[in-house]
Amino acid sequence: MTRTPPADSLEVLWQRYKDEKAKTYSERYATVNLIGNVGTRESFARLLDIADEDAELNIQNAALRALGNKAYLAFGAAKVAARARMATASAAHALAQALHYMDHPDRESIYIDMLRSGDSNAVSGSARWLAYMRTERGRKAILDVIGGPVTPALRYNAYIQGARNLTGGPPIATVLRAADDDYPTLKAEAIRDLAKLGHPQARKRALALAKVRPVQVTVGTAVAEVLGAAGDARAVTAILGLLEDEALHANVRKKVLEQLRFIRAPASIAVLVKALRAKEPAVRAVAAEILAAVPERKVTEALLKQAKKEKDQEVLPLLLEALGDHGDEIALAQLLKMAKRRRKSEARRAAIRALARLGFHRPKVRTYLLGLLEAQRWEDRILALDAARAAGDAGLVKRVLRSLKHERWQVRLAAVEALDALRSALSIEPLIGRLAVEEVERVRDALATTLFRLTGMNLYDNAEIWQRWWQQHGKGFEVPTEIPQPPEQHAGTQAGFYGIPIKSERVIFVIDQSGSMSAAGAAGPDEDGARRNRLDVAVREVLGAVAKLDNRTRINVIFFHTTIH
Repeated sequence: MTRTPPADSLEVLWQRYKDEKAKTYSERYATVNLIGNVGTRESFARLLDIADEDAELNIQNAALRALGNKAYLAFGAAKVAARARMATASAAHALAQALHYMDHPDRESIYIDMLRSGDSNAVSGSARWLAYMRTERGRKAILDVIGGPVTPALRYNAYIQGARNLTGGPPIATVLRAADDDYPTLKAEAIRDLAKLGHPQARKRALALAKVRPVQVTVGTAVAEVLGAAGDARAVTAILGLLEDEALHANVRKKVLEQLRFIRAPASIAVLVKALRAKEPAVRAVAAEILAAVPERKVTEALLKQAKKEKDQEVLPLLLEALGDHGDEIALAQLLKMAKRRRKSEARRAAIRALARLGFHRPKVRTYLLGLLEAQRWEDRILALDAARAAGDAGLVKRVLRSLKHERWQVRLAAVEALDALRSALSIEPLIGRLAVEEVERVRDALATTLFRLTGMNLYDNAEIWQRWWQQHGKGFEVPTEIPQPPEQHAGTQAGFYGIPIKSERVIFVIDQSGSMSAAGAAGPDEDGARRNRLDVAVREVLGAVAKLDNRTRINVIFFHTTIH
């Protein structure tokens, strides 16, 4: 790759490199890369000095990658080749890339030597670029490593970096051999590849592996993916069986759940209904979660039957939530029974949430939820307010308004959101009154948004202006039938981050500090004509937001790259 020489001289760049030694990798990377773009004997020598002497490994490797400039081929080819043949660890990756972009004439032979070196990093670094050369010699060398008497890590790296990047992908014979490998990570990736190819061996091998105990994490995750994609009754039975392993890793359990949520085939649904009676609570829980999205009468009856006898306090809430999602009145009596329990529990809260989804239009539900709007437990009151919001019944406005004065800001916020949905002129004056005394930023923002949506007036969160407007226009005011589009923000002085309004008193800024963020001038010219990189702009955005935040706000800033600060 021929690179465009930078505007700055090598002397300027070298001084910048020395000045930046105390800075982070992302800030120093850009300078090292620019030195590589110079393309002279002097810059080549500087890169080698950096690779040999810099204290930071990432910068050493950045210097080696920067050697990938065609300008260095005439006088530096031999030195780069010699280093590549001896390279280990992360330097092997960097030098393999440099050979590729330098367009080194002997790179195929060098890559093959690296493949045969027995070093895992050298294999990983060379296999990818060798595959990109699209030569038969390179293809054979990669496949020989995978099928040869080498360590599992070498086979894995040759497969992932090399065979997968071959034209047409790895041969079927190679994939099948890898799927039988004793190395779990290679086995898992090969099974995934078989599934992508639509090969029948993918399902067959996944079914067999689902019976193996203990379940290895990478293999178990791949098995769940393959069987979940198959989605037939036998496959669903097999991955449900994984959950019976008490030692099952959380990542495998998560993957099983992800896959099962897409199951809709009738035969598979029947398997899940049967699983509601499984011995293992984990299996019953999964079945309840999935069946919540299958609102069929037979499924509802099975959920209700299990809910009446379920003893596990982690499974029971899931069953009740599922009944609420189904919205079938046959579950009403059981949900009311669970909701009226005095003892505070997750099952009781789940029953209340389920009743809220059944809705105020059912007389028994309405009577119970209206009483809950006055509940002393603030969590219960929020559930009732959410139900009122979903009901859309303007007759509930007066009861909802009482919660605007609640001591808990979460309750006040739920009340504002409910009043937004109920859309009654009766709520406008109380909302303005609350805005005049509200101190929590999230609630103030919700109040301002709701007032705008009810009136169409863009008066932000200034209570005095709202009060004057209401005195002039409140008499006989009618809420518009069409909801106006919300303003971009509620005040010109509101804090924001890249145009996103900040509506909380607890804020975390997460900033990417990788090399691409430090590319010179990547963000374009600033208002003063200076060219700033993306990281400069991000830091400026943080500082600008912090300057506008209330003094009570708690903030943190997290920078991430290879490490987190």
